[in-house]
Amino acid sequence: MEQSTLQVVQDLRRQQQQQAQQKLQKLQQQQQQQQQQALGASSHARADWLAGKLQQQQDAAAALEHDFEREQQLLQKLADKQLAAKEAHAQAMQDVRQVCRVFWSRQPDDWDAKWEAEEQARRLQSQQAGAQRLSAEEAAWQQQVDAAHQQLLNQQKQRAALRSRIEQDARSAKAEQLRRIEPIAKARARAQGLASLGLDPEIMSLSEKFGQLSGLVDEVQRSMEAQYGLQDGALAAVPGQTWQQQLLPVFHHRKHGNSKSNSSPSTCSSFCPTASRFSSRRRSSPGNRSLNSS
Repeated sequence: MEQSTLQVVQDLRRQQQQQAQQKLQKLQQQQQQQQQQALGASSHARADWLAGKLQQQQDAAAALEHDFEREQQLLQKLADKQLAAKEAHAQAMQDVRQVCRVFWSRQPDDWDAKWEAEEQARRLQSQQAGAQRLSAEEAAWQQQVDAAHQQLLNQQKQRAALRSRIEQDARSAKAEQLRRIEPIAKARARAQGLASLGLDPEIMSLSEKFGQLSGLVDEVQRSMEAQYGLQDGALAAVPGQTWQQQLLPVFHHRKHGNSKSNSSPSTCSSFCPTASRFSSRRRSSPGNRSLNSS
């Protein structure tokens, strides 16, 4: 009896488990079906949306094509109207010429001659205007050429005047130096019994220094021309100043501001009021220093 009851309980449990498994399988199947239905619905919706977008693009393309065809038709109509207007104008001109021929019935070629004369007069006026314009341009170019030529001449004059002033300063500096040294050199030559003043070593040294006077003038002139643009163009005009006044800073700088310059300090003697002549203390030998100090 107990075994039959246990068997019955086990059978009931087995049946309950089977029923539960069946229910679980049914639920899983239902879920799968629902998921498939949901996926199908979403795919259908996506396909419908894409189809709608494609249809919109096709409609827009069709509208653009329609607008293009309409514009082509309008352009064709405009071209036809222009062609018709040209033809009408040509026909009207022929009619006018015919009327004029009728009007000039006694001399039918007079109107054509008058027409040609007017056309020739218009062409002649056009040619004359072009010639006047060309002549005006040529005159302007000629004025520019003349101005450049005059500028070049002025530059050459300025360079010549500049070199003349530099040479004059160098010669005056040489004369001043000789005037200072000559009496002392003569006295020493007499004391030493020299036959000629030219044998004196100080005179020989001074002659050697001033033998390169032209090179010194060339160097100073090149420096000034390079600084003030006299090599490539005319000296720039400064209102209220002459070219000598414009060149004053050069001499002052070479005398007082650039002590290491190889040029002679005498070049600023006639332009710079604060400059002096050749300084024997700077350019002469140690023996000459003692000579000047005496």
